[in-house]
Amino acid sequence: TLASCEKGIEVEPSYPSNYHMASIYYSKHSNEKIWGLLYGELFINLERGSEKTSEISKLLYDTYKSSIIIKHGGQSIVSFSKSNIINLSGNSKKIKFPFSMPFEMTMALSITSELENSNLGISSLNNIRTSFINNWYQNKRNKEYPNILFDWHKKLIGLNYFEPYNYWLLMKGNEEEFNAWYSNNSDSFDNFIKWFTNNPLKIDKRNDFHRLQYSR
Repeated sequence: TLASCEKGIEVEPSYPSNYHMASIYYSKHSNEKIWGLLYGELFINLERGSEKTSEISKLLYDTYKSSIIIKHGGQSIVSFSKSNIINLSGNSKKIKFPFSMPFEMTMALSITSELENSNLGISSLNNIRTSFINNWYQNKRNKEYPNILFDWHKKLIGLNYFEPYNYWLLMKGNEEEFNAWYSNNSDSFDNFIKWFTNNPLKIDKRNDFHRLQYSR
């Protein structure tokens, strides 16, 4: 069940299968696609090169494509979550917004450069994801909503590896675009893979992520 998968993620954060199942559930069978994205990307980082990895790569791509709608004329819709429950602490002056609210607000801000592009591909998603991280940290969202995946993205941006990482992550969603990009960026991609092989995202009990950490 989903509950046992998420308990497994909390108890044994380095075990990939729970992330795989949770990602599929949230991406395909719920309105809370935000968790499908996060769990799916963590899964791909934990289990590289399997058939399941290819499956989730395409799932992530398709989920972004279905959750960010850019219409002709620059109108856009961002919808990764339907959750709008606001928690009040004992001191009602401090309002705790659900993680999905700043996530979607930051995502809406981050798609502005792509509003003329109604057919999002890996290139556009790379631009959006890069802008998202820059906006997230500029607005200090990381202080209230710590996230190991976003910290990882920020590190990759600092190393100039985020673009090849995004192409690696999403390649199965659009293999034709990946191949065209790779033919012009093979050195950049190969250098990233060489570095990435020796410097994976470490996920363990001291460096973990699970959905419930934001509701406590």
